[in-house]
Amino acid sequence: RRGGPAAAAAALERAAELTPAAAARARRLVAAAECLAEAGQGGSALALLDRTEPAAADPALRARMARVRGQVELEAGTPGVACTLLLEGARPILGSAPEQATEMLVLATWAALAANQLDRIVDEIGPAMAGLPGDDVRVGPVASSLFAFGLGGGPPAGAREPPRPPRPAGAWPHPAFVW
Repeated sequence: RRGGPAAAAAALERAAELTPAAAARARRLVAAAECLAEAGQGGSALALLDRTEPAAADPALRARMARVRGQVELEAGTPGVACTLLLEGARPILGSAPEQATEMLVLATWAALAANQLDRIVDEIGPAMAGLPGDDVRVGPVASSLFAFGLGGGPPAGAREPPRPPRPAGAWPHPAFVW
């Protein structure tokens, strides 16, 4: 607790080495990878996840791994790839871990914005968010406003208000910037 995320990662990795049960070892290695990513050591985090991959069968643990991979990819890689990783990681846990899925979908939204893949917010992320309990104010309005600007095939599932008519081309501010 006092040493920061890098020290926590080292302790968790050592604890994993001493853990005989594969499932518990995988959980500790993923926790260590999360700490490494938080410490800004994305490459080390990914290497640790590569070692963990075969032992991780639990969907919640695989989602945590996808979150770390997506976060590292968003920070230092390709945002479009990060969006895909986060979406694919969130889908299996939409019903079982909605809070974790929500955080991953919010990160996926950021990645889609960074990759200029705004249609993914309307077509993929918005509908996934609509299936979650509650109303996350970080994604729903973005998806609705992007639909109003002509992106996507239809209004996001569960949209609360009808989309506004599109504004003239070049109108400012663009909804992505407002968000």
